[in-house]
Amino acid sequence: MVSEAHAATFRKIADKVSATDVPFSYGPLGPTEHQHVFKDNVLSGQWQGLPVTEADCSIIATRLVEVDRSPAPPVKYMDFGYKRFSAVVADLPAALPDLMIQRKTPGLDARPTLPYHIESGSLEFNRQFQVTTADTTFAAKLIDASMITWLLSAHLVSAFMFKLYGHNLLLVWTGLLPRSRLGAIFDTAKGFTDHIPRQIWAEYGTRGPTLLG
Repeated sequence: MVSEAHAATFRKIADKVSATDVPFSYGPLGPTEHQHVFKDNVLSGQWQGLPVTEADCSIIATRLVEVDRSPAPPVKYMDFGYKRFSAVVADLPAALPDLMIQRKTPGLDARPTLPYHIESGSLEFNRQFQVTTADTTFAAKLIDASMITWLLSAHLVSAFMFKLYGHNLLLVWTGLLPRSRLGAIFDTAKGFTDHIPRQIWAEYGTRGPTLLG
């Protein structure tokens, strides 16, 4: 059961949803590699006033491996990789430029496709996180001192990636959360929105006044 202390109610909306809702990958993909993302146990509802949809996700990756056995012919075989993790998408009352904040975690790679990489004035933040964006001016406003301090909080160590795109915030966990601990990922999504500066809501908000931030 999800914690009732936050008065969140959820309903199952689908067994599977589009893999394009999870725009990232684990590890580099070459021309002989393929990746498939599946989502199940999908839940949707409100968490402290924030509309959220959560799912258990699976990545199945395949790649063709060639082993050199010179002077004998090379041996080719298919290698398979598998990863399970939790992800949540929050609906935001704003139309925001694309931005990705990815924790620098050995063995995990979000393969950011956004054109600009930025660094903050915090050396510790730059050591732990990589920020890419489509709009550097927006990124500089978003990654302020308050957001940096919150992102560096010890309790967020399992939060792997935050991605803003349009009206949505995508949050990816490093592993699969049991149903009894889903409050952690919802609290993290709510915490992120609470630390978005008011200037951002004022400039990019699309649905009138908001209590977020």
